[in-house]
Amino acid sequence: MYNEKITLKKYIPTLIFVVVLIFHHNLWKFLSLLKLPYLYHIIIPFTFSAGLIPIFYTIGKELNIVDKPGGRHIHKSITPRTGGIAILISFISCINLIKNLPREFYGLFVGSAIIGLLGILDDIKRLPATLKLIVQIVAAGIVIYHGIYFTFLPDTLLWKIGEIILTIVWILSITNAFNFLDGIDGLASGIGIVSSTFFFIIAYMQGDNFMLIANLIFVGTVLGFFVYNFRYKKRALIFLGDAGSNLIGFIISILAIYGTWGDNKSMDIIIPILILGIPIADLVMTTILRIGERKVRNLQELLSYTGTDHIHHRTMKVGLSPKKAVIALFALNVIMGIISILIHRSGLIEGILAIAAGIMIFVLFIHIIVTGEKNKTHF
Repeated sequence: MYNEKITLKKYIPTLIFVVVLIFHHNLWKFLSLLKLPYLYHIIIPFTFSAGLIPIFYTIGKELNIVDKPGGRHIHKSITPRTGGIAILISFISCINLIKNLPREFYGLFVGSAIIGLLGILDDIKRLPATLKLIVQIVAAGIVIYHGIYFTFLPDTLLWKIGEIILTIVWILSITNAFNFLDGIDGLASGIGIVSSTFFFIIAYMQGDNFMLIANLIFVGTVLGFFVYNFRYKKRALIFLGDAGSNLIGFIISILAIYGTWGDNKSMDIIIPILILGIPIADLVMTTILRIGERKVRNLQELLSYTGTDHIHHRTMKVGLSPKKAVIALFALNVIMGIISILIHRSGLIEGILAIAAGIMIFVLFIHIIVTGEKNKTHF
């Protein structure tokens, strides 16, 4: 049985989206008159994404692109996993509304389309982990070819190669880290929203109008999905699917690279690490523990392994409900974001100290939930 039926009434967001699309020029003029032009860049993607969700809910149900209860899934109803397609269409459409869009972003469009298509195919028929990794590398390569990569190292050939390798590792790590986070309602999309909001705030403080708008569009797009996925006293109506969780990680990893996050070049890597601390910490923690506990013995097994040992699973195992676990991780994300704001105009030493503080916070958090889990198991 499906979690909930989409009735004619629930297509109202779709109708609102159509109306907003028709009159979006008038909306721009009206908000500009009120001196609130930035609202346009969150209202349009939000209504676009929210308007597409009922359509892709129906498509997912009819084509049987669904998650079924059982196994490591904690939901109790058959749920379509086609929300990511709405995010893909909405983000690419809305980002193209920006005038004089940088040439580099065409690489983001192509790469996002590849990641989205890969996820859709994986949602329909599970693909080998090695194949997915190869395609993700190709998508990252396209982004780099169009000029988006880390540039904080000395300007020599050897260091340039190092920056390209680091960029590929970064994009693949954040992309897959968000996929791993997509285990309870609202977590992956919510972390994407909170993280991008802090990128928006720092872009505003830096006077970077383009990154400000780009992050607003991303927040609005994902928020349009989030309201269907993280619902008060209700289970999710629709899931991201691999298409959505990978896509959120892929896009935000690239926005993190493209932005200028401080007066010191070192901030361009330190601030993204802090803001995206939760997916990074989860990826590092699970990798270390799985290797240490000999659950995986090689790269192939590491790529293919699925389990309930991620940071959100462990947070629930100490006694928090799924929604409370999500809120706790949101709060941790906000703490990292605030630290980022406080140090964005600082130097390398302050940045290193901030990273150290962030690591200590995460180590303490992980220690508490792992110890709590073990104690609860003994009882």
